[in-house]
Amino acid sequence: MREDRTVEPMTARRTLGCLLIAALGACSAGATGTTRFETWANPVEVAPVQRLVVFESVESPYFNHNLHKGFVAGLRQRFASCGVQARVEQLAALELDRAKHITGAIESFHAGAALVIDAGGGQRRTGRGPDQDSLTFGVKLVDVATQQIKWAGSARLEREQSWRTDDVGSGVRFATSVVERMRDDGVLTSCPAADAAWPEVDTSASEPAVAHEPAEPSFGSRLEVASAPPVKRVMVYEDADTPPLEPAMHAAFTAELAHRLEACGLAAQVTTAVGRATDPAEMAASAGAFSADTALVVRQAGGNIVHGGTGDLVFDLRLIELGSHAVTWRARMKLGFASPRSSSDAAASGHDFAADIVTRLRDDHALAGCPR
Repeated sequence: MREDRTVEPMTARRTLGCLLIAALGACSAGATGTTRFETWANPVEVAPVQRLVVFESVESPYFNHNLHKGFVAGLRQRFASCGVQARVEQLAALELDRAKHITGAIESFHAGAALVIDAGGGQRRTGRGPDQDSLTFGVKLVDVATQQIKWAGSARLEREQSWRTDDVGSGVRFATSVVERMRDDGVLTSCPAADAAWPEVDTSASEPAVAHEPAEPSFGSRLEVASAPPVKRVMVYEDADTPPLEPAMHAAFTAELAHRLEACGLAAQVTTAVGRATDPAEMAASAGAFSADTALVVRQAGGNIVHGGTGDLVFDLRLIELGSHAVTWRARMKLGFASPRSSSDAAASGHDFAADIVTRLRDDHALAGCPR
């Protein structure tokens, strides 16, 4: 894996006049951001990248809409400068059919390669001056024909953020760094040379990345089987007992979830299985001991947690009829976080988390007999 050892200054150089009048708010800090990469390139021979679909899930409270706008425009136009036709697709956190979305986009665009860029959390430092963000992203390039991973690794974007920074320009700058790294690692062969200037990026009429976010931004769900046997005894498997969920939140969540399911007239038992929430052997053993006819799986599935600020976690939920092993209901839920917070606030969040799950199961007609 190749690792960057040097980090450029985080902000664009300012003139003396800008520094003198910055306190009056009459000057922009400009585009900011330096990216440190740790990447490796697979030496396997594959076809050159010519048609590419980029699947990205980077927008967050820390990578805001304007940053995202510049990033998408920058990717499209920087790849074009390398002789690559690129389409950018935004992967929504709550999308239930992500694999179908990815396959369909690759086929419809006749892409030879797919690049995945997703957010991996980070840290925000606040003080008297601008916020200092350090955000982590995963990158992976897959050759469609061979299914080989051609290039992969991580990127850490370090930037200052305030009302004076040019967020659109900062997004372009981050996109440029990604394409430059692919060029420098030998993945792209027709880009401008390292000592050549890139063309200006036009962001004035930039089309957004294609998104598939459900109408309700915190919950996406679907009933898969309309005529499943009624649920009577349910075993819950959850792996939520890990940071950033506080112990107070987890305890409140498990207690309230059992209480809410019992209020639906069900016998319910909750078991914590961190890292093993979908292990078939464990499910079969514990469900048999409880004589469960149904399993509810609650599993962490990503998100963007930034220490020292707010963020979110995404959970994948499935209701499984154990007799046939059929998934009768599925959902993805986005849970917001603020840090730091009190134990009482954490416990209240745990109660709400459990209540929202059972309410959605009721409203989707996956469970009968639940109170309204």
